[in-house]
Amino acid sequence: MPDEEITLQLLNKYFKLGSKALDIVNANMAEVVFKFDREKDLFNIWETCNKNSSWYDHKKNVSPIFLEICGGKEFSECREELKDYRLKMYNSGLVEIFVETLQEA
Repeated sequence: MPDEEITLQLLNKYFKLGSKALDIVNANMAEVVFKFDREKDLFNIWETCNKNSSWYDHKKNVSPIFLEICGGKEFSECREELKDYRLKMYNSGLVEIFVETLQEA
């Protein structure tokens, strides 16, 4: 039996929905919106360089330039230098293209 039929049977059994059950479920699906927050991005990079995790060493996968800029410093000390370094990526249009691609998927 196809998955769609099983789903329809289960929905009808528990919710007493008619043959349009799948249409109702699809119509009520939540919309996902992707947003990019530059300030949060900067903070996440800094945090990855400076905060320890008991279950994983995130520093292993961080670009050495980020460790050089942020390592051992307070966020306020390195924010501007990190922002200047990321500005080229932020202004390239890649973030917008990526977000648009995710929204269309």
